[in-house]
Amino acid sequence: AARRGRVGLSQARAAAGAVGGARGRFPHTLDSFPLDDPAYTLRDPEEVVRLASQVLSAERLERFERAAAGRTNAVTCVLEGLYDTGNVAAVCRSAEALGVHTIHTIDSCEKSKVSARAASGAEKWLHRQRWQSTAPCIERLKADGYRVVCTHLSRETVPIGELDWTQPTAVLFGNEHAGASDEAVELADACVSVPMDG
Repeated sequence: AARRGRVGLSQARAAAGAVGGARGRFPHTLDSFPLDDPAYTLRDPEEVVRLASQVLSAERLERFERAAAGRTNAVTCVLEGLYDTGNVAAVCRSAEALGVHTIHTIDSCEKSKVSARAASGAEKWLHRQRWQSTAPCIERLKADGYRVVCTHLSRETVPIGELDWTQPTAVLFGNEHAGASDEAVELADACVSVPMDG
């Protein structure tokens, strides 16, 4: 059982299995592996493993298998217009530690602060989808079956721990200063708060 206001990631991982079938994949569109040549994309994960096994050590392949087994696509993070690249790196580290497979970044901030803080290699284990604007990102997530929740305070805001985490969910975090955009709030399915106990 989770403490008040805390997200139950085990619920999210269980949802990924329920939605994605025996292999626990959700959404299925993430089962493609684009290569440097845009005309060539691998669609079969088994083919990726077969090709990788020709050039990687058994230990490295085992590490990939362990990492993949601990990943979920039932929860994803969306970062809208973050100013400080160090904050993006911090979210990458947290997402990787929690087993989140994909993060989405909306590069809508005109200026950004380049931070010396690094993601400590977490970005190597995450899929990062970059967007130029908010609406196409949210529309795509909804088309892929995600409920989009926005961190924003309003009369309808609910604590994030009260969400039904058996439903695939994208959590949108806004800019450090301005918060989520009006567009994100309008397009989101719900607004949530993240209680801070300390």
